[in-house]
Amino acid sequence: MPSVEPVSAKRIGCVTGVSGALTAFGTVAVSPGLQSSATGSGGAAADADGEQQAFFGGSAGAFVIELVSGSLTALSYRPIKPLPPFTRSRTDMKTRLPLIVFAVALGFGAAWLMQPAAVVAERDAEGSGAAPTDSDRPDFARPDSDAMNAEAPEAFDARFETSAGDFVIRVHREWAPNGADRFYNLVRSGYYDGQKFFRVVEGFVVQWGIHGDPDVSKLWRDARIADDPIREDVSNTAGRVVFANAGPDTRTTQLFINLEDNDFLDDPVRMRGSVFAPLGEVIEGMDAVKAIYDGYIEPRQRSRIRLPPERHQAPDQAFVQEQGNAYLEKYFPKLDAIKSASIVRPEDANIAATQPSD
Repeated sequence: MPSVEPVSAKRIGCVTGVSGALTAFGTVAVSPGLQSSATGSGGAAADADGEQQAFFGGSAGAFVIELVSGSLTALSYRPIKPLPPFTRSRTDMKTRLPLIVFAVALGFGAAWLMQPAAVVAERDAEGSGAAPTDSDRPDFARPDSDAMNAEAPEAFDARFETSAGDFVIRVHREWAPNGADRFYNLVRSGYYDGQKFFRVVEGFVVQWGIHGDPDVSKLWRDARIADDPIREDVSNTAGRVVFANAGPDTRTTQLFINLEDNDFLDDPVRMRGSVFAPLGEVIEGMDAVKAIYDGYIEPRQRSRIRLPPERHQAPDQAFVQEQGNAYLEKYFPKLDAIKSASIVRPEDANIAATQPSD
């Protein structure tokens, strides 16, 4: 093997400078990535798997950078005796090609290892306040499951985004425990998403709660909850939210918001046994509630004959149960709808214990 000597000092200085810069980059750019991936935002520690992936990914990246910088330094040397052109190029290729291939392979390997660390860092950066994913939601197609019958927090907010504007309902479980639990689970499961406000009576109520898919509605038809007693200090005033019912202990999924003070609903005797216990009240966006389309007027007397849908003046609940949103969208296209409904956690809502306001 021919002896070697360094080439000019100028060339060595240039190449050494480049290798030094790469080494510095590896120290500054790669190492902090380990720390951010391991701790996440807000100082919350990542899980053990995330730390391990970040360590291996960052270490591999640093190693490749060091290898490239070392290779540049090594390539700054050349044979002392000149060789014929063909021999020199062949010798250089034999010397350098394995090193180049090895460096490229390690580069791809480092990129593959570093990808999970980036994913971990992104996940950790979201923090504990990340919105729940679909996998976190209970399945509203299983009304009898434990997840759909979980106990609600003592107080929580539910945000409704609708085609008429957004509004927020604050629920106090002590007002109506059974109703609050049912409402909490329906909202967090996504049951109300996409539903229409099928009954709007000016100066009285805005009502919703029949699912757009009739197959889902069938599952909830017999999922009844017991009545909550009406509290003397919680009346059916404007903005209060109440479950609709068809008699004692028949509440399922339908709710209404009082548009005006409807204190006559507080009297079960007057209501022939029906109990309308408010579970919460609108605290934001009552103007949006009042803007919900009310142009389809219910007839004062319901026909005893089952009329065809094209003769309906306002949505017929029996048809909504049987045909869902297909019926409403075809015959009552101006109805407003719920885009999405979600629970705002108590710690985020900053809910203070308050007394009912009448």
